[in-house]
Amino acid sequence: MRIPRSLLLASLALAGMLAGCRTVRPPDPRVSLEPMLGRKMHVTQFIVRRNEANLVEIQATLRNLGSRTLPLETRVDWFDLQGLKQESLTSKWSSLSISGHTEYSLRVTAPNEAATDFRCYIREARRN
Repeated sequence: MRIPRSLLLASLALAGMLAGCRTVRPPDPRVSLEPMLGRKMHVTQFIVRRNEANLVEIQATLRNLGSRTLPLETRVDWFDLQGLKQESLTSKWSSLSISGHTEYSLRVTAPNEAATDFRCYIREARRN
């Protein structure tokens, strides 16, 4: 069976495009990046620890891959052992900007000792 040349070329072109569309996963499953943001920035390091006050603390190093300033919004939701959300200031979107080809260290501390788990969301800033 012969495959038409145009079908073969189209298949190769599609395979090449899909190979270029790689998904960059954050270093922790509790970190959620907006899908298209993975082409503009990477989370290069992610640390979770308990500080001196016995509160969970997270630190993420965000690297801007482009030459332009990248406006971002972040939000961290905290949960107790039963999975109930703990209200905190970090539950609201906060703005930050990362200059081109630089890193930014995002550091967030749990609101209380009951907050033992989290979900961190990072998205490109919304334009009004």
